[in-house]
Amino acid sequence: MVRLRSDGYARGYVSGSNAEQPTSAFTAIEFMFSFFPIIVALLMAVFLSFYKLDKEYPKITEELNATRQ
Repeated sequence: MVRLRSDGYARGYVSGSNAEQPTSAFTAIEFMFSFFPIIVALLMAVFLSFYKLDKEYPKITEELNATRQ
């Protein structure tokens, strides 16, 4: 059973006094802090390359000014 401490963090039961994290846990943590942000940044760059608001902006402002008058 997991109970929350007064500061909001969970306190779980760990059998034995010398519990160690498996290598896969360290690998996952290392991936999430090093390679995952790089992958996300590259994906964002690819998606933003298709974002052509700079070319569309003059047309949009022209249409908005025409509808205001």
